[in-house]
Amino acid sequence: MPSTLSGAVVLTTQEALFSTNFINLKGYSILAPPGPTYWPTSPRKKPDILDIFVSNTPHNLFCVATNLLEPCLDHSAVILTISACPPVRPILPKLFLHTTDRHKFHDLVDQNINLKISLKSPQEIDVAINNLTNVIQSAAWASGPTKTHYSNVASSVPEYIRILISIKRRARAQYQRSRLPSHKRIYNNLSNSLKKILIKHKNQSFENHLSNLSPKNGNLWSTTKILLKYKPPLVPIINPHGGLATTDTEKAELFKEHLTETFMPHPDIQIPSHTDIVRVGTSLSGLAKISAGVPQGGILSPLLYNIYVADQPTTPNTAVVEFADDKAIISIHDNPHTASHNLQLHLELMADWYKKWRIKVNQSKSLHTTFTLRLTPCPMVSLDDIQIPSSQTAKYLG
Repeated sequence: MPSTLSGAVVLTTQEALFSTNFINLKGYSILAPPGPTYWPTSPRKKPDILDIFVSNTPHNLFCVATNLLEPCLDHSAVILTISACPPVRPILPKLFLHTTDRHKFHDLVDQNINLKISLKSPQEIDVAINNLTNVIQSAAWASGPTKTHYSNVASSVPEYIRILISIKRRARAQYQRSRLPSHKRIYNNLSNSLKKILIKHKNQSFENHLSNLSPKNGNLWSTTKILLKYKPPLVPIINPHGGLATTDTEKAELFKEHLTETFMPHPDIQIPSHTDIVRVGTSLSGLAKISAGVPQGGILSPLLYNIYVADQPTTPNTAVVEFADDKAIISIHDNPHTASHNLQLHLELMADWYKKWRIKVNQSKSLHTTFTLRLTPCPMVSLDDIQIPSSQTAKYLG
């Protein structure tokens, strides 16, 4: 059961400074209400938040601070609600839904809107704004479904599951801050147990849904139609040894052989091999020996990758900016042909380096962008005799 506390406190500047240092030293948390608590009588001053809560509440409790809008001199009290279960945020109603008929909405607005109005005084502007708002709302309601039920998805989940979700999120945040193996183990255990509980709850909800079906209102027929809806089979994969791989087990084994043959070590590099398992659907392949590459999510994987690509070629006329496996090559010159020529020279060196160290580049996902105030763009460039597409915009991670 939630409990509430209320109060209002005013501190001077020295007291506030001392309180801030004390709160930081003790590791307490500050809970502020969403609205102002100080309502000055002077028109020169603005309302502000001066009343807060300083809490040392355990992490398994949930606190929400709200305003108590009751007259109390120039300050309003603050209410702190402490609950053992996470708060459920209701879904707000929307004016437009995915089922709204957009063409009907536009036609209704064109029919009811009046553009021949006067806007010379503030009163006329307010009346015009209200009329336009009413026209938009009426057209949206008439173009949408007749009855809209705003279901709260969070309320369908039991309280104990919502508490477990909050505990798991706090464990994940703690592991992301500390990166300790013990915290990772706690987070993994909570995540795995939560998955099993959610699967059990989903199955139980589905059984309850099936038991409540009735042939009188048609929901039994609609549910049966959805369950028996034809699902197209997955496309088979051509087996290089002959035949087709149709089942998940055959596809997993085929992918395992392909990965083993693809990830072969470079002659100049000797690294220990590791084993992987391929999963297709619910089927698992046997152990695949991977003689090249680093495991995804490994602690040393980013460092080993940086060492592997540390000797990439550079030129004095270009600049390189990298983030993980994303690369941006910048060529600056007053002449657009010279800028593209310098960029092309760099790309030719990169193509030789990629071929030597067995790195494949997807040219279709690469972009060539010109940043200039002139009308003439830079000439096109290519990588390994494949032209890089040009674009006026580019996204870069960094």
